[in-house]
Amino acid sequence: MMPGLNRTFYGYRDKAIFHAALAILLSCFAPAPASCAELCYKYTSLMWDPAAGKAAPVTPEALAKLRRAFSLWEEASGGALTLRDAGFSAPSYDGLAAVPYDGCVHAVLYGERNFHGELAHARYNGEIPGNYKRGYLFISRNPAAMDSGTLIHEIGHTLGLGHAATPASVMFSGEREWGRGEPPSLPGQDAADLRALWAADGLKPYSISGVIETSLEHPVAFVFAADKVTGRTYSARADHMGRFSVAVPEPGAYKLAAKAAEVSMDLNPEARSGMSAAWYVSAGVSDPDPARGAVFLLSGDSRSAGGLRFRMLDAPAPFRLTRAAAAGKKLTRLVPGDSAVLTFPEAGGALASVKAFGDYPDYYFEPLKAGAASPKYRLKIFKRAVPGERLVLARHKNGKLTVGLVGIEVVEVKDEK
Repeated sequence: MMPGLNRTFYGYRDKAIFHAALAILLSCFAPAPASCAELCYKYTSLMWDPAAGKAAPVTPEALAKLRRAFSLWEEASGGALTLRDAGFSAPSYDGLAAVPYDGCVHAVLYGERNFHGELAHARYNGEIPGNYKRGYLFISRNPAAMDSGTLIHEIGHTLGLGHAATPASVMFSGEREWGRGEPPSLPGQDAADLRALWAADGLKPYSISGVIETSLEHPVAFVFAADKVTGRTYSARADHMGRFSVAVPEPGAYKLAAKAAEVSMDLNPEARSGMSAAWYVSAGVSDPDPARGAVFLLSGDSRSAGGLRFRMLDAPAPFRLTRAAAAGKKLTRLVPGDSAVLTFPEAGGALASVKAFGDYPDYYFEPLKAGAASPKYRLKIFKRAVPGERLVLARHKNGKLTVGLVGIEVVEVKDEK
């Protein structure tokens, strides 16, 4: 395992922000081979009020949320990136023309919807990390857009991250595992994706990249890699052209799985369309059988496997497998040695069995109640488990398998010293 890669925001969550900021600052001047890229960020001092026909000062609460969201991404970078508060910028409400190419991320605070008709919108210009020209996020005053989780998500886009495959990620485009508001911490996969873009070459994670093809008109490709031995999964960054890149911590054997979705660009869940529940492990062509997935090898001599291209089916799986319910447990906060009793409500009575993925997985499922409308299973996380998300393989009563990322996230045990 690469030193420090699993050092995510989980380890910082109960420490003063001063200490975290100081550690990141010192890392920029440390003699280690790491380098520290710096971006500034600005925000408009006014928010347009269409009802009143004029602009009103942005509230201190909104600015505090923005600063907090930027600080979480800075901490998640592990010292690869600093984000400097550069204060206010000139307000603009009618498009991108007034957003300068000054190397800063601009938070443009808007009215009900922005010029695209969206509640929130974000992108960046330039190469990362070498030629970053600007980032911008247009955020409306709608409560759904000013939600902390949405702000963190949109800032992730300005830093180069696309949508992730899993509800445990802040970059997931649908309902996230923890619901609304700020996540308990930035998930380790989001931190790894950020480091894959911004870290110095010698400290970048290993990566697998390629293109997924689908017949959908406006597709979003969601991809993840599963460690063939442990079943630990890694979600991908992806764009609307189907290009993906998965950051993984070490060389090894991985299987790729993917699905395609066609979504609206609105935050309202009821406005989403065509979300596919079908995950497929692919050997370069469409193959709905996860057991036949191809293995992609990453060696210590090369940090990346690129140029992969595969096509996938758009037909849905027998049932969705994106969420699990656990009484009294947060599946995003499990630690090695934990157990939880789960149901998979999306599968309902069609679920015949579930099992872990991998040759030697560090977790397993024990059936507790079969034949019910929503069968129960005990999830056990082994003490040797490493941080990260886990993959579930579920069998439909008709025999078909469904692959699912359901937000089962193992975190590091907090050091109380």
